[in-house]
Amino acid sequence: MTEDSQNIENKAVVAAWERATKIFANAKTMRPRMSWLTGVGMDTTANRLQRLLSQPRTAALHAALSELDELALRRFLHRTEINLERAAAAMRLSLVVNLSVPVGALVIVYQLFPQAVTNFVADYDMDAIIIASTTVLFLLLLSIWHSYCSVTQARDLAHLTRLYAARPFDAASASYQYDDEPLNPAELA
Repeated sequence: MTEDSQNIENKAVVAAWERATKIFANAKTMRPRMSWLTGVGMDTTANRLQRLLSQPRTAALHAALSELDELALRRFLHRTEINLERAAAAMRLSLVVNLSVPVGALVIVYQLFPQAVTNFVADYDMDAIIIASTTVLFLLLLSIWHSYCSVTQARDLAHLTRLYAARPFDAASASYQYDDEPLNPAELA
């Protein structure tokens, strides 16, 4: 492969990646949904794969991927897998920091200044403390939610790319034939 064709291929991967990251932006996952009111997630149905494949963003991603040749598609797939790993690592870090830092800070303050917490509660109105605590908790949970949405989007992007990359392969082109008969458990032994 010549250097010019590699540059063209890399540009195609980067262009497809930019389109995909716009399609799978965190803000699109963070929008309120009716499922939030019921507590039942959209992906709790029996056919989660069909829900994933029937979304409008799937068609938009497939349109972006259709412009890539096989090597470029493999490079794009590697990007999605690395992106998913990094999003998961960022979520783990977000969970650790957002949960342990506030609790750790309270423990340290209480250990160094045992009366500080009781003096703080006595000095300020309980309503102000509740409002401030609720605001801080909301911001921490929003940060965790953002990280979770990032992982969800990265996982969907990786799954859809894997499915798209596997599309040319089907059972008819396999080197072996499938039996129409059910599997006999004795054959497994």
